[in-house]
Amino acid sequence: AAFEYLKAYSWPGNVRELQNAIERLVVLSHGDMVELEHLPAKFRAAPTAKRSRVVELPLEGYSLEALEREVVVQALERNDWNQTRAADFLQIPRHTLIYRMEKYDIKKS
Repeated sequence: AAFEYLKAYSWPGNVRELQNAIERLVVLSHGDMVELEHLPAKFRAAPTAKRSRVVELPLEGYSLEALEREVVVQALERNDWNQTRAADFLQIPRHTLIYRMEKYDIKKS
């Protein structure tokens, strides 16, 4: 499992960063297996997170405002139009959600 996380890491540094990571793993692993807990936190981000896409954008482009509107509507629908829960779901303050609802004229139909 740890190997998958190392493969998924983008390695923005140079070869020295990789070398330091391998040396750390050798020192911290007691035995033949390198476990996930031996990896530094920055390597433990989900390996699929960088590869998966939340939204597939059309080739011809897409309006950011239209996308934002759609996300707000879906969050509200998923939370039975409860603004507090929808804001929590989107990880934004409730007043920001209300602002977006007014901006895009979003009303429960």
